[in-house]
Amino acid sequence: MNLNRAVWLCAMLAVTGNALAQTSSCPKPADIKQYRMDKGGYHYLADGPVDQKWVGENETAAELRMASLEFTAADYKPMNDERNSMPAVICDYVGAGYDAVRLVLKPVHQFSPAPGTSWNNNYCKANDNVRCAFNHQ
Repeated sequence: MNLNRAVWLCAMLAVTGNALAQTSSCPKPADIKQYRMDKGGYHYLADGPVDQKWVGENETAAELRMASLEFTAADYKPMNDERNSMPAVICDYVGAGYDAVRLVLKPVHQFSPAPGTSWNNNYCKANDNVRCAFNHQ
């Protein structure tokens, strides 16, 4: 009887672990919103997986021409020192003139590149955010 319980428990843990795993990608440029900060500059926000948000800010930025933004790259930063206190994915966008945005999603646990994407080590360069999709929990 204990063997049956152990098998059942292992099966439930496997199913639950897979249920928590998900695939995400950097937000599409059209999904990024900019908000003026009280003391100057702009805050950038986009919906992320589950209850998370992609966030970024630039205290010296002028208002961006959001329609000109294009995705350029993603970078995974594991938790490894005082600079990276949480594992994160960072997404880069460029636009007209000097317009640029960097968004961060954290924490990103159990990161792995999604199959068929353009990740090389922990960096992904692509013109399409979906080419930099990643798995995580």
